Amino acid sequence: MPDDNSYWYYEKERLKKSITWIYLGTITALAALCIAAYATSSVFFKDGIISIAVVSIIYLFRDKLIYSWQGALLASIGWLMNMSGTLGAYELQVFGLGWDKLLHFTSMLGITLLTYAYLRHHGLHDASLLKIGVIVFLMAQGFGAINEVAEFIGSEYFGVGQGLFGMMNGMSEPVTNLDIYDTHWDMVMNTLAIMAGLLYIAVKRRTAVPTAAPAEI
Repeated sequence: MPDDNSYWYYEKERLKKSITWIYLGTITALAALCIAAYATSSVFFKDGIISIAVVSIIYLFRDKLIYSWQGALLASIGWLMNMSGTLGAYELQVFGLGWDKLLHFTSMLGITLLTYAYLRHHGLHDASLLKIGVIVFLMAQGFGAINEVAEFIGSEYFGVGQGLFGMMNGMSEPVTNLDIYDTHWDMVMNTLAIMAGLLYIAVKRRTAVPTAAPAEI
């Protein structure tokens, strides 16, 4: 059986490769959707430019920020789900939930895993699950609140309907409870995603291979 140092080295190399492949796939898909948005004069063109910039900046600092390929994958899917609005995805519903709500759940699940992994690598490696769980919960909710503020400002003061700065599930007038109370339901989905993420983390911690250094999750 490999010692702790060799095991940790292997895990770090595996993580780096996974993050690179996730980035390449995400940036390629974002670029394609951005081109489609530009060709159709879609409001999602600006979202595409912002998404590509943010994802690329995070990737540049990946060794100091990203310690969970699962979280990176889910967060990337969230970016792509938003940009899929170019193709009319925001008009879709799955089990009665609008695309926007599924996006919030997926993105926040990724943010939860990324936040936990980051904290584990920066001073909270030996923290109890309860302690780090509370910190992750509050930080993730904070990220969600910032997003809601951006959506409110974009919708109320700049007339944005969908996307990173919009509050509408579809372009039709709000008629359902989910549409009318968009911000409230976004926060509910964020909370459910965070709880799901923490449950996943708890299970993984119980089955993780003991190492001298903090593994991914």
